[in-house]
Amino acid sequence: MADPSSTPTQFTMPPPPRSLAEAEAGGLTFPTEANPAATDAPPRIVIEQVEPPRRRRSDAVLMIGMLTGLAVIAGALAAAVFLRK
Repeated sequence: MADPSSTPTQFTMPPPPRSLAEAEAGGLTFPTEANPAATDAPPRIVIEQVEPPRRRRSDAVLMIGMLTGLAVIAGALAAAVFLRK
């Protein structure tokens, strides 16, 4: 078991390199496939068209139907309470 009175060891990381030259000077190497700046070909960006899901009814029609149904239920309950003899 660790001694609770001792302070934990603090590990610090050096700041990241600011450029590829600085990174390579520090010992990091990047393969040419991973470095897009090393190739002369322009990057290939493909944007595919995404179609929205097709709905049979719009949200507004659905909301009006739900509110109408709730109004009918509330009216029936109110009539049952106030018209009871």
